[in-house]
Amino acid sequence: MGVMGVLIIAIAMQVKGLQPSARHSCVAACLKDQCMLVFGGAGPQGPLADVWLFNCKTNTWTTPPVKGKPPAAREMAAGGMISPSHLLVYGGRSVDGTVLDDVVVLDTGDDWSWSSSCHTQLQRCAHSLVVLPSQQQKHGAAQQLQQQLLVFGGFSGTAVEGSLWALVPLIQPAEQQQQEEEGKSSNERGPTQANNWTVRQLHAGVDFETSLVPHQQQQSRSDANIVNRNTTTRSSCIADGFCPVPRFAHAAACLPDPGQPDQKMMVVVGGVNPAQ
Repeated sequence: MGVMGVLIIAIAMQVKGLQPSARHSCVAACLKDQCMLVFGGAGPQGPLADVWLFNCKTNTWTTPPVKGKPPAAREMAAGGMISPSHLLVYGGRSVDGTVLDDVVVLDTGDDWSWSSSCHTQLQRCAHSLVVLPSQQQKHGAAQQLQQQLLVFGGFSGTAVEGSLWALVPLIQPAEQQQQEEEGKSSNERGPTQANNWTVRQLHAGVDFETSLVPHQQQQSRSDANIVNRNTTTRSSCIADGFCPVPRFAHAAACLPDPGQPDQKMMVVVGGVNPAQ
């Protein structure tokens, strides 16, 4: 089993007041450009389900009161901000070791609250999730904003995966029509207003509804890999164009596409591949 290269940068800070318990494998995201939002992870007693907020200007931790039924405690989940005030959490591993398939959304607006859990039938932990930002899409004479949530790799409970998926929000037609009549753009009504979520596998530039299929391991000479938003294909940073090898516990980020400055791409780096 090989561990792929990872760069770690740490800055010591003088933290004031109450602090969260020690943990690893938690979900973290940026909130309001000055706070770090943290959910779950695992500590000495096992997986956690608490929410913490770190203010980088005051160096203080707080525990916001959150309404609704909290999701199951978990470690190795993936998450990202799907709006300036909504954190999406997907998958992870529970207290009993079950690899989870659910999606939950934390609303950090005036009243902090959890959405109800939605099951996708796609189990993942130690995976990566990147939110590619909304951009203009033409539909006839209309202009819509479309956001894409990409999920790569991880462990399914039975195998280390190398497949690429999209998380897709589902909205009831009547509710969608009402929101359209109210003049809301799709990024206002989309992920944050979803009643349900589904997954689509993205393969070789073609997306299609499917169930899990075995992924043949492919060798690659680079552990920095790119997913381009426009083609939704996977390519490595080297010229041979091999797909990324299956991996878990890797990192991913949304970065500008050097070839198309107005576009974004998913960059995957590091992780563990059992075959190497």
